[in-house]
Amino acid sequence: MESSYYTKFFASKVFFDWYIKLVIQFKDGKFKLSYYDDGNVYQSPEKYTMPLSARSKHFIDHFKEKDGATLAAKQNRDGMIALYESILNTTTSAKTLLEKKAQKKDDF
Repeated sequence: MESSYYTKFFASKVFFDWYIKLVIQFKDGKFKLSYYDDGNVYQSPEKYTMPLSARSKHFIDHFKEKDGATLAAKQNRDGMIALYESILNTTTSAKTLLEKKAQKKDDF
């Protein structure tokens, strides 16, 4: 679950928890990291928000096609960048850890 995504609502940031699946595949001494958008976490009703069922929204819902380019809505851009940076940090950490494990050899 990822908590770095937010949207701007008036002058404040509203954070949303999001399910993001990380799949690690191993083959021939190599590995591949893949991320998948699994939708939002259940959001209970609050002062300024309606309840939102789990996995009812996905990131693609926040993008619009304009002049041949796909852009995030203005209120979501900074939150998307924060999420991207969080995923990039997770990827770097996982890659470093997996490379260290691959260098270690078990002596039986």
